[in-house]
Amino acid sequence: MDRIGAERQGLVREIFRNLVTAQGTRAVAEGEELLSVCPERQAAEEVLRELIDARLLTSYEVEGREGEPSRHRIEVVHESLLKAWPRLVRWQAQDEEGAVLRDQLKQAAHLWGEKGRTSDLLWTGTAFQEYVLWRGRYAGALTAVEEDFARAMAGRAQRQRRFRRLVAGSVVAAALVVAGVTGTLWRRSEAARDRARAEALRAEAGKLLALAEHNWKPTAPLPSPTLAGA
Repeated sequence: MDRIGAERQGLVREIFRNLVTAQGTRAVAEGEELLSVCPERQAAEEVLRELIDARLLTSYEVEGREGEPSRHRIEVVHESLLKAWPRLVRWQAQDEEGAVLRDQLKQAAHLWGEKGRTSDLLWTGTAFQEYVLWRGRYAGALTAVEEDFARAMAGRAQRQRRFRRLVAGSVVAAALVVAGVTGTLWRRSEAARDRARAEALRAEAGKLLALAEHNWKPTAPLPSPTLAGA
């Protein structure tokens, strides 16, 4: 650690974060993926070589499948180191709270990458909200595939929010249209009822007038006065 220097101890911690599971066991990492955690590629390579030369980490090649290149893998040299190195034990204790979700993120991101990065493998709903809360607390960096996975999740969540706003706006607009149409129909219905009532009243008045004319008899004329003694 003295050879690596105090200014690069953060790189050492990032490397070990990716080589220890939440259960305190060794995790195997691809060399390229491990280096992708650190933005300073050259510095990360130098630190990784120092850790391998010091026999804290081991490096080996794994033959790829037919037609694929071999893979360079890195892991902690022995699990006893995870319990016997006080600095590493302290780092694990400090990261313990978010270590489980980090393991889940790593597995989900790898599966997503292996399956063609399909959107149906992205975390949504509660899982995504838990990731957002965890990411706000997590002090470490993510590998390249994990960062891609995280950006894809955030992009999908943003699209879903826009879609929900669009649907909500459409529902409100439809409700306003329905309310407008309903109000117009109601006013027309009331006007029709008013006209019907007026027509009924006029008809009734006409009937009463006709009946009155039919029953009316003129008063008989008074008799003419006669002359006395005529």
